[in-house]
Amino acid sequence: MGLPLNIDWQQILLHLFNFVLLAGGLYFLLYKPVKKFMDERTEYYRKLDDEAKAKLKNAEEVHAEYDALLCNAEKEIAAKKAESMKASEEESAATVAKAKAQAESIVLSARKSAEKEREEILESARTEIVDMAAKATEKLLREQSEGFAYDAFLDAAENGGQK
Repeated sequence: MGLPLNIDWQQILLHLFNFVLLAGGLYFLLYKPVKKFMDERTEYYRKLDDEAKAKLKNAEEVHAEYDALLCNAEKEIAAKKAESMKASEEESAATVAKAKAQAESIVLSARKSAEKEREEILESARTEIVDMAAKATEKLLREQSEGFAYDAFLDAAENGGQK
């Protein structure tokens, strides 16, 4: 054979055929299953990512609902607090009004009682004044009448029993 550089084409073709068989076998035995596994794994992680995004979105929606409910609850609490404060103020106003009415009643009763006592004291004082005046008048009259009798006795004694 007279080939330059001693190249055996038959050997080259056999090596090329072996390489093609090896590449084809590896392609079907390794590349396809590995690619299939990688694709399945990618799909699995994409599904996990989608589920995580869905759960995150759901959590954000729940969080937004919770915030709305919390805001509404705070508004309700404020409304209930205002309502209870109003009721408390009304109740305290009613209690104060009742206490004022009771105080006015007590003051009126005390005034009536004081006026009655005053009248009784004045009547008692009038009676005592009348009694004292009567006793003083009686005493004066007694003293004057005794004084006339004493004076008459003295006069009679001085005149020697003659009038």
